[in-house]
Amino acid sequence: MDSTTSPSLALELLDALYEIHRDWLAGYTFACGRGCSACCTQSVNVTALEGRLVSDYLLANGWGRAGLEQRLGKFPGRRRALLTTNDFARLCFDGVEAPEEEGTPWDFTPCLFLKNNCCTIYPVRPFMC
Repeated sequence: MDSTTSPSLALELLDALYEIHRDWLAGYTFACGRGCSACCTQSVNVTALEGRLVSDYLLANGWGRAGLEQRLGKFPGRRRALLTTNDFARLCFDGVEAPEEEGTPWDFTPCLFLKNNCCTIYPVRPFMC
């Protein structure tokens, strides 16, 4: 996508991608299910578009901007990844070794969107989830 793609079209395309992925996953059985949150940590790379989708979902479901900002502010461990998924893929395709992250790259703090070990944003969870 380029800078001329409208945000609404981008969200429609992301939704279509999620639907294709859901259909593909339907043919598989997983060991975990509802209530298993073993992998649900704060170590999730999220695209700006996915973040917008999550934000829109939360605001539409009664979170309110102030409540969301307050909740996000309680997690000082947030950090930006050195490379985006696309940057990493580009380096791989170009045969370039990716630089090492400094410090601890993974934060195993439970995801802030978990409630009773269930995902409160499941319909719009980031693709990495």
